Amino acid sequence: MVAVKGQAAFDEDGYTVLKLKISFIEEASSRLLKIRFIGENIEMLWNECPGKDLLMTGLDSVMTGGTSSFLLDSLMEKDTIGLMDLLMDQTVCPKVLGEEDHEAGERFLREVPISFTL
Repeated sequence: MVAVKGQAAFDEDGYTVLKLKISFIEEASSRLLKIRFIGENIEMLWNECPGKDLLMTGLDSVMTGGTSSFLLDSLMEKDTIGLMDLLMDQTVCPKVLGEEDHEAGERFLREVPISFTL
């Protein structure tokens, strides 16, 4: 079960933005989705709470708590910290770009019967 709160606004560049806060009732988490309409394209920015900071803190506590394994030790080497940060960022806070496909829109309108019953 989820609860959603939405807000439409303009960003600093003048683009229309639809902000959706999606709260998961059965979990202690929420997601913020910002949909920017840029011409015929859209950009979706996701952010999850609790997010990357909590995951990185948990990973750090596992590493400093005396628990050791080959996998964790190799992941926490200096060279891979940036990679871990990037992977967490792309997983918890992805950025998705889309563009309008006119052919798909026309095909959808031809193939999907739309009817309303009151």
